[in-house]
Amino acid sequence: RWGYDLPATAPFLSAALPYRPGRHEVEQNLALAAAAGGAAPGPVDRAAGQPPLLFPLTAEEQAAAARLVPAGAAGRLIAIHPGTNASLKLWTPAGWAAVTRWLCDHDYAVIFTGTAAEAPLIAAIQTLLPASVLSLAGATTLGEAGALYARCRAVLGVDSGPLHIAGAVGTPTLRLYGPSDETIWGPWGPADRQVVVRAPGTQPG
Repeated sequence: RWGYDLPATAPFLSAALPYRPGRHEVEQNLALAAAAGGAAPGPVDRAAGQPPLLFPLTAEEQAAAARLVPAGAAGRLIAIHPGTNASLKLWTPAGWAAVTRWLCDHDYAVIFTGTAAEAPLIAAIQTLLPASVLSLAGATTLGEAGALYARCRAVLGVDSGPLHIAGAVGTPTLRLYGPSDETIWGPWGPADRQVVVRAPGTQPG
């Protein structure tokens, strides 16, 4: 049982490694895997996205995603994933509605993604928008969402797992962070393709 030498976990471990505060979690976990006998990953470079994040897609997931793309949206599709499992990371429905209207005004096709539990959040955003903006909340598996993101020009959202999946399938992302620390939990890869915006008035913590 390998893990970090932290008060909450160390008593349950047969081998505890030091946890280095401030190190990105990908680097943290690569070090843990190597210590437990995993293969050496080669050069580790966050800015270059090395080693790369991988999210394999099946043919079935890709076919399902193709069916979900609105007619005529190919090449213009932007996904917004506004939800997360921690409410303190959420942005306002009015903020997302303003972004969506700007995208629509600039000829992008926008869809919302999320879990079934996030459907009420997306519905609150949709009340501020034209009825044509589609929600796929609860309509995809995790793999289908990844395949859908691979068909998008970009994916927007807050600090969440689905945004990491979007980056892993090679799609540019724009992510709103606050209060979590983007130097630890932020995207893995080039900053010109995986862009972080810190919420005004927040400090990393």
